[in-house]
Formats: sequence, structure tokens, C-alpha cells
Amino acid sequence: AAAPAEGLVRSLQGVEVFDLSGKAVRVADLWKDRKAVVAFARHFGCVLCRKRADLLAAKQEAMEAAGVSLVLIGPGTVEQAKAFSDQTKFKGEVYADPDYSSYKALEFANGLFSTFTPSGRIQAGLGTVI
Repeated sequence: AAAPAEGLVRSLQGVEVFDLSGKAVRVADLWKDRKAVVAFARHFGCVLCRKRADLLAAKQEAMEAAGVSLVLIGPGTVEQAKAFSDQTKFKGEVYADPDYSSYKALEFANGLFSTFTPSGRIQAGLGTVI
């Protein structure tokens, strides 16, 4: 099994996000004792991110059968993360990153002008999976 690159793990040490109950969780712990697909959304209201979440949800049963957890992190509040979870087919774990700490640690680009550029797709995390 391939593990995330050491540099990536180091950059996320100490970085926390919040589960749907508001409990702080270290990002690096999301795959510490298990295999996980960790996807990042631009924001919880992003139409493209919601579509990607639905596509991932369609593969969730196969991932679970293979012992792989499905995780999504998005910048925003716990309330926005709850709404995202309720309004999409994505039933994996959803975490809120209200101060963009994981995005800053991974040096993702953000903002309107990074949204529709080729590098913006990767930098903002639309297709990023750890």
C-alpha cells in the first residue's frame, strides 16, 4: 500500500479540521490507522465539488469493500459541512476547515482567479486525493 509522501505528511503535522459534531481532528490522523481517499473541495457550495463528491459517492461501496475510507475536507464552517453532507450523495466523512489551515499547509491556491485555470484545478484541490 502506498503512503502519502513524507513531505506532504510533514506539512500537515499539527493541522486540525473539524468533524460534523465540531470535534477537532488532526488531518494526518485521517489515514493514520487505515487506508483513505482524502479529497479536498474548493468550498462547500462549489457546484463542481458537489459533482465530484457525487462521483466519489458512486464508488464508495467498492472503496469500503476494499477497506478504504472516503473523506472530504472543505473550507468553511461545521454548519456548511453539515449542509454539504445533507445535500449531496456523499456519505463519507466530511470535515470543515474554517481557517483554511490544511489548504495553507498544502499551499493550495484559492480565489476567483485560480478557479478556472488548469493549475487552479489541482492547486485548489478539486481533484486532489491523498
